[in-house]
Amino acid sequence: MRLDLIIEEDMAEEIGRILGYDKVKGEIPKINFQPKQNEIYSKILFARTKLLNDGYSEVMNSTFCNTGEVSVLASASDRIF
Repeated sequence: MRLDLIIEEDMAEEIGRILGYDKVKGEIPKINFQPKQNEIYSKILFARTKLLNDGYSEVMNSTFCNTGEVSVLASASDRIF
C-alpha cells in the first residue's frame, strides 16, 4: 500500500521509474486513477493537524540502532504556551 500516491502524476512517475523512462511513450493516455482512501492514515493526519493547530510541537527522531526502549511523555507539561 502506497500512501504517497496522491495524484495521477505520482502514479505516472512510478510507472516510468519501474518500466524505464526511455520505454514510456510521449503520449499521455487518459486513465481513471482514483486512489483508495486509507482510513487509519486519514485519522492520524487529522489528529496531527489538530494538535499542530492547537499549538503543540511535532518531533521526529531517528536512531541508528534497532534496540532500546520507546517512551512517550505522559503529559503535555513541556508544552510551550
